[in-house]
Amino acid sequence: MSGMSHGDDPVWEQALNWVILLQETPGDQDVSRRRDIWLAESEAHVRAYRKAEKIWRLTGQVVPVVAEPSPPSRRRVRVGVMSVVMAMAAAVALLVLPGYGRFLWSDYHTGSGETRQVTLADQSVVVLDAESAANVTFSSDRRAVSLLSGRAFFKVSPDRSRPFVVSAQGMTVTVTGTAFEVSSRGDDVAVEVQSGTVAVAVAQGGRHMTASLGQGGRAHVSSQGGSLAVDDVPPAQVGLWRSGRLAVNGATVAEVVAELRRRHAGVILLQDPVLAARRVTGVFDMNDPAVALDAVLQPHGGRVRQLTPYVLVVSPR
Repeated sequence: MSGMSHGDDPVWEQALNWVILLQETPGDQDVSRRRDIWLAESEAHVRAYRKAEKIWRLTGQVVPVVAEPSPPSRRRVRVGVMSVVMAMAAAVALLVLPGYGRFLWSDYHTGSGETRQVTLADQSVVVLDAESAANVTFSSDRRAVSLLSGRAFFKVSPDRSRPFVVSAQGMTVTVTGTAFEVSSRGDDVAVEVQSGTVAVAVAQGGRHMTASLGQGGRAHVSSQGGSLAVDDVPPAQVGLWRSGRLAVNGATVAEVVAELRRRHAGVILLQDPVLAARRVTGVFDMNDPAVALDAVLQPHGGRVRQLTPYVLVVSPR
């Protein structure tokens, strides 16, 4: 999500990885030496590392510079890192998610690894994907949902007297009764139709663009160019994430990792830009991100290291 996370910044991920490794291996001079070499490579590394240290300290921890005289057992270190990583995630959210308050004060929202089904007053059903938030406003002549961030699937109860309107980042989707999903990730917004028809309108940069979509139709507006693109998607794949499955066709490893991050209650670090650019096609189980990552990486010679149950590191073998 552009502007909302460090998740796709390899320098930030490497800095965070060094901080975590130092916590897991207190007093390991080889780790410290390799960290210092990495820091000396560029000022950007130093800035990212200082920010990672600052966020870590906000959790109440101090990054050790020298070994403790009697370091705690391996088991105690791992338990401590697990709890700190979770606290660190909360600190990161407060520092780098400018829209985080919208989640806290929205009508409905979900966290990482969570989906939520909501039945509205008109018996329409909304399913929120992980890390999503929405507000709902019903009146006598209109049913409106504002998708603040994330992704949602809608199964709308027919009511011709009251159109059902979903808005997200300048895009509005108007229906009277149908099933579709809307996603809003960073500056990108899209709608996919499982059944029925929808009318799409986009107001962006002084332009007004419209499209009519039927079953299997897809409309997408990205931050790059800002034009409204229309294509097709298999209807059976619309909202497939509700069952915990991710279907991709030619997506990059980085894009798949971004999806799995939303389902993982922790941190997934992707460190290699060449591996991140590899293309992937398949259907993966998002309910177990580590297993899904193994399947994604197998054709490309990658591997997943599990530092703790909450920290997964993706890298070449």
